[in-house]
Amino acid sequence: MDEPSLNPKKDSLKLEDKNNLKDGLKNGEWISRFPNGEIQSVCHFKQGVPDGPIIVYNENGQEIYRGNFEKGIKIGEWVFTNPETNEIIKKNY
Repeated sequence: MDEPSLNPKKDSLKLEDKNNLKDGLKNGEWISRFPNGEIQSVCHFKQGVPDGPIIVYNENGQEIYRGNFEKGIKIGEWVFTNPETNEIIKKNY
């Protein structure tokens, strides 16, 4: 039996059925959804480590940030958007 999580954010997210595990580790594209069905994030993994693009949204479906990982390290340009003001901040890694 699974023990309840003490992380309310984790408890409020649902994962897609197509999310892949390989040897118990995340692999490929992972999609998390809010309870209202909106996508919370789309992230790519290799052997449990973020590797590839990530996009994160708020509960209203507005993009909060996007970027890329390489072997768990942020690389390239990341774009952060304030959904209330639409202010965009770009940061290079």
